[in-house]
Amino acid sequence: MSVARRWKDLWKSLRSLTYKTQTQGDIVLPIQEVIQRISDNQLATVRMFASRINRKYSVVKDILFSSSLELHVSESINLQMARVLTLSHYRIIDSYRQDSGKRIKAHYRAYANDSRTNNFESLPRFDPTD
Repeated sequence: MSVARRWKDLWKSLRSLTYKTQTQGDIVLPIQEVIQRISDNQLATVRMFASRINRKYSVVKDILFSSSLELHVSESINLQMARVLTLSHYRIIDSYRQDSGKRIKAHYRAYANDSRTNNFESLPRFDPTD
């Protein structure tokens, strides 16, 4: 199954991406074209940096990136799985529970180290616009 086909099955809410360039200004591409171009190595994966999060109880629901883009965690994960973006300093946890065999909902976690200051859940909070 192609990346573009798999993408369509995973997530349907994003219509296009706008690339801001110094030489050509804003270039708007439909999401299917973005995914096909990334798959064909014509576009690079965009590296994103999380600056704030929105939580409901202990679960991170939304991410505000340093570029001012807001995405639901599920949207960000699906974009990352389609190689459109990558969230720097964090990894996707997407696995099955060993004891029950049930699927754990995909989420982000910091890479293991001795610090608590880089925990994804420790980012400052924000109120999403939607």
